[in-house]
Amino acid sequence: MRFGLLQARVIPPKGQRDLRDLTRYRTKLVQERVREVHRVQGVLERANIKLASVIADILGVSGRAMLEALSAGRGEPATMAELAQRRMRSKLPLLEHALTGIVHDHHRQWLAMQLAHIDFLDEQIEALNRAMEASLRARSGDAPSDEGRAPLPVLNTVSPPVASPTLTFPRAVALLDTIPGIDQRGAEESVAEIGSDMARFETAPRLAAWAGVAPGNDASAGKQRSGKTRKGNRPLRAILTQLAHAAVRTKGTYLSALYQRLAARRGKNRAIVAVAHALMGSVFHMLSRQDPYRA
Repeated sequence: MRFGLLQARVIPPKGQRDLRDLTRYRTKLVQERVREVHRVQGVLERANIKLASVIADILGVSGRAMLEALSAGRGEPATMAELAQRRMRSKLPLLEHALTGIVHDHHRQWLAMQLAHIDFLDEQIEALNRAMEASLRARSGDAPSDEGRAPLPVLNTVSPPVASPTLTFPRAVALLDTIPGIDQRGAEESVAEIGSDMARFETAPRLAAWAGVAPGNDASAGKQRSGKTRKGNRPLRAILTQLAHAAVRTKGTYLSALYQRLAARRGKNRAIVAVAHALMGSVFHMLSRQDPYRA
């Protein structure tokens, strides 16, 4: 500590910690909803109902109406198939065949409980979204704080761009939303984890290392033994991985080209981590300069 060899810990301010709690809890609820949808599919398979083979989203408008009729114990397969809406009505014969199964009262009761749980999770997720919007509007920004900081040694003479204290959370979310593959939700979760003050990270490589998407540096006797990434911030690493998968599906972008170039010779997993690393570099410079993404 005396000679400046210890790096300071990153302790976010209270406003960012509150927002981060909301985003992490919303992620858990979304994951739980996905698991509950899979349980609904398991009940249908046990009853020999092959609805998923005809409808991509069994909880869409048409699928939800059929599931409610099935759980209520009313209607034959032909009657439930008539609940299809719009383009789904072109598949009435397939729907009738898929809805023909062996459904007992146990299946109907189980299905009704699962649908009620999904509705409850939808309400909780919507309530969290409103709470996050209110929190974003209330926070004036992620102003630099000396909480938990220690003096850092000067490592170079080139000072990186430092975020202005006027950069607010909504503005940071709007900037990150311009990156290909990042939507409103992904931008909110990213800002909640890293904040809008890039001065605490100093450089883009440090931010990438803190996020756990930087290549490892395990070398000995001039030989590179391992390039395995560190664990870093696990929630942020998971978010970046999802955003990287979305970014590589965009057309005519640098991130997509980077993935295609690396996946051919380094493998898909390493290519995704490289895209996540590139995303972190872009996020650092965008928030530091308060500029939107430029292809």
